[in-house]
Amino acid sequence: MAVSYHPTAVHMGEDAMDTLTQFSGQRVLIITDAFLATTDLVANAKARLGQHVHIFDGVIPDPTTETVAEIVRMSNQVRPEVVIAIGGGSPIDAAKGGLLAINHNGHSPTFIVIPTTCGSGSEVTPFTIITDQNGTKNALVTDDVLPEIAILTPEAVATLPAHIAAETGMDALTHCFEAYTSTDAQIFSDMWAMHAIELLFTHLVPSYQGNQESREIQLYASTMAGFAFSEAGLGIVHSMAHATGARLHLVHGRINSVLLPRVLAFNAGLPNPSTPEELRVVQRLAAVADHIGIAKQTPVESANAVINRIVEIRQTLGIADTLTGLGASEAPSPALFDDLASHAIVDPCTTTNPKPVTQADLSGIIRDAW
Repeated sequence: MAVSYHPTAVHMGEDAMDTLTQFSGQRVLIITDAFLATTDLVANAKARLGQHVHIFDGVIPDPTTETVAEIVRMSNQVRPEVVIAIGGGSPIDAAKGGLLAINHNGHSPTFIVIPTTCGSGSEVTPFTIITDQNGTKNALVTDDVLPEIAILTPEAVATLPAHIAAETGMDALTHCFEAYTSTDAQIFSDMWAMHAIELLFTHLVPSYQGNQESREIQLYASTMAGFAFSEAGLGIVHSMAHATGARLHLVHGRINSVLLPRVLAFNAGLPNPSTPEELRVVQRLAAVADHIGIAKQTPVESANAVINRIVEIRQTLGIADTLTGLGASEAPSPALFDDLASHAIVDPCTTTNPKPVTQADLSGIIRDAW
């Protein structure tokens, strides 16, 4: 049985920040990073919330269990009625980790997210990624971290640097394709994923180039992608990206950009698909090609056309096509490939990959991507 469940209320548009006025006077904890804490966006949020606003600005990229512990310590002092995460994936993940601990302590504040990047989709998902003391990224999945409200305001992404628009947009595109080909894909997740693919194929490059209308649409497409993978799950692009990012200290969206074309080709069994799982992926990619107007004479040719379009977008965005080009911090070796694969094979995202994989399969993809 499939379930379509979206409890997050999405408030969007130029006046979306006015949603915060209903919480004016309540005890509020804003969770963000040191830079965003100094911006007009946070100041505008505070202006709508009244006098009882406290700010935790200690979030770092790839938030750790220690960051979560610091948030819990501050929450125990503030006892917030409302928790607001402002930022990209890292502040949202950190807030979710803190909120999970807070809720288990018997305190359940209203949870609001204001995303400032156009990629993670975390404002509408039950997922969070927390790095432990061993440097391992742990994917946690629970409805306890679903936000009650997501505020999508163009103000939050208007000055997003081009390189961040690029890498977060490619993360969103990866969410779409992994959700659309997932073993748990269904009619509602397909709807979100397909429309988001169409929007990102049209607007990601203009957004990267600074077009503000496209930047806003990229934000909305990212949220649609979040809805899609909340229902359908992801796949081995994210499994390997989690392992590779933690070990090699590379940007998540850029790793996805390198891996996505390779994984789609692998899952589709290209150039000669043979298994039912591979043929299903080919048909799904061919459906994408048909939807966006690049269909070819055969399903395999159409699947290749979609993969080639992804590569073209990645190149236009200035993202390298190998992990070495991204600046991998270690020299390649069979032992390294196997270690990364051993972490990826047990990642929760692997369970919904469209075809079964072995650790050797993952090691080979990582080697090819180096």
